[in-house]
Amino acid sequence: MASGTGAQVKVGGTDLAGLDPASVTCVKTGGKIDIGSGSSGGRQALAVVMTDESTPKVESLALVVDGNALSVANNMGAKVGSANVAVDGKTYTITGQAQGADLKNPMAGMITKDFDIKVSCG
Repeated sequence: MASGTGAQVKVGGTDLAGLDPASVTCVKTGGKIDIGSGSSGGRQALAVVMTDESTPKVESLALVVDGNALSVANNMGAKVGSANVAVDGKTYTITGQAQGADLKNPMAGMITKDFDIKVSCG
């Protein structure tokens, strides 16, 4: 398990609350890059799966923000949120918008948050 990813995770321009950057891991396996973190209040604060290629594509991304699970997904045409990946050597920068329901106010519709994730993956 690779550690020391130097992870930076920002949501709406501020560090993601409850996330310990030192708990973030990045593992390349079976043509995929898996980025994960330790838990925040019993839930994984960050989980990303992207393709391991010169221009990686995010297959799924989940963030826990203020107790709400926000995600990016693109499954069989059902698109939620958006994500772009920039690669600089072993450093991956993932930016975009994650969406999810507001659990405190479900009738309010979807929440959309900008995110910026930077992680080194050897």
